[in-house]
Amino acid sequence: MYVRKKRTTRGSRSQIPIENIRVTLKPILGIQPRIYVLCIWLILIALALFLLLILPGIRNNGTQIIVRSIPPDASVIMDGHRLGSSGEAIFVRRGERELSVERFGFEPHRKTIDFRGRIFASKFFPLRLELKVALDAVEGYDHLAEGVRRFAAWTETGPERKRYAIPPVLTSAARDTVRGGAESNPVFIAAALPNCIDERHLADIVRANFILENRGAPPGLGSIAQAVKNISSADPSIPTGAVLELVDKKRLLSLKLGETSESKSPPDIAGDAETSQAGGGAPVSIAAYGDLAFVTVGAISTLLGDLELYAQGKKVRAGAIPIKAVVDTFQISTTEISNARFALFLRENPEWSVTNIEALKSRNLVDENYLSNWSSSVSPAGFENYPVTEISWHSAQAYSEWFTKRYLAGSQARLPTEDEWELAARRNQIVRSTSELPAGIKPVNSADSGAMGITGMAGNVREWCFNPYRINENRFRPADGQNSFLDPGSPYAPLSHPVRGGAHIDDNLEYPAAVRGHLPAHRTSPVIGFRIVIVPR
Repeated sequence: MYVRKKRTTRGSRSQIPIENIRVTLKPILGIQPRIYVLCIWLILIALALFLLLILPGIRNNGTQIIVRSIPPDASVIMDGHRLGSSGEAIFVRRGERELSVERFGFEPHRKTIDFRGRIFASKFFPLRLELKVALDAVEGYDHLAEGVRRFAAWTETGPERKRYAIPPVLTSAARDTVRGGAESNPVFIAAALPNCIDERHLADIVRANFILENRGAPPGLGSIAQAVKNISSADPSIPTGAVLELVDKKRLLSLKLGETSESKSPPDIAGDAETSQAGGGAPVSIAAYGDLAFVTVGAISTLLGDLELYAQGKKVRAGAIPIKAVVDTFQISTTEISNARFALFLRENPEWSVTNIEALKSRNLVDENYLSNWSSSVSPAGFENYPVTEISWHSAQAYSEWFTKRYLAGSQARLPTEDEWELAARRNQIVRSTSELPAGIKPVNSADSGAMGITGMAGNVREWCFNPYRINENRFRPADGQNSFLDPGSPYAPLSHPVRGGAHIDDNLEYPAAVRGHLPAHRTSPVIGFRIVIVPR
């Protein structure tokens, strides 16, 4: 190849017109340019066709499948590996494969399929296969109860941010209930409402109720009336104002619904905050069971919650709006359960020993940090009289059941409910801020004390409570003050439980008697322990 240029003088070389430049190709190995240029183009075209039409079929030789399942959103599993969900386009390589379509609460559908493939033009015209699968419900599986538990777990994640998407888990659970042929249970409304933090959660409950009432058919006037009836006639009764408080204020005004409030005004709350702690100087009735002392807290109807912050016009903490509470008489241990006392329980119940942790974890009763500093049934040396920590709710409740069998007749021990714990803390007149306490964890007998002689409620370790945790429990409490706590054994009970009080790591926690926290029942923490109460059987 060479370029023949027209001879010019040095001064005019930069001014050669482009039309005067000629490019001439030389023969290669005797092959004329018109032949090998054509061959090059044919090779490039063939390579492009190979890359577009042949190579994709060689590299990904298989079938594109779409599984249409009833119910939808089932997992598509191929040879033990999850590839996606039903309704999605999924590529499966050529060969004999084990297909499994699975969804919680339904029997898995399994099938062996010999998938084919296509070599030519598979990128543009893949081999497609559509499978239709109807899953059968597992007999006895309660889709609605599982939906309520998942609903509670999502609301626990908070905070109240409307830019975050909230999955309609109850709507999905209601559809699964209908598809499984199970009967609807309006009890789920009362169980789910105290988990709501805004109108999106409320909308999920309403949609689920419509689906259950209509068995999947479009809602009509009858189903709307039944939905209203289910909410208004729930047991325990649901305050209408509490439901409306979840709805956006602008939307309420557009619907010509005024704000309702069943709470007292700040001045009234301020007075009740003082009276709720009265009686701390009254004679204290103390009883001992084994070597553990208990003090009696008398029955009362009073206000509980973030009374002080509300009275000051400040925002109350999550789930702690002031409410009227009716609490029956109970006895509460004057100290937290110590390492030494828990060690005695472990010696008589070796199945709860740390040496059995793998079996306990397999049953979701504890986590990997359960009693991490213990050796078998022996507590850390020198800490025998300190509060036991790194125990799960399940292990604390197991201790309570053991205590009942060992020491009690005609009554029973258990963890305190939130009402019982807070009432005892207020009657004990614990400090108003953990900043008033010395730093560090203390032995159970020498931790912060109060008017009733109960120690450790303000700032030693946080303490497990009996009732399941629902973030808006107070808001949906019946007007008569009776608690609406779910029994931990209820199928609708969330998997988390409250922890109350302050801990030695809290430098400046205001009003620890009212603060609420929560943790899944199998989890443990180095700043969470427990005490027990005694109530009639």
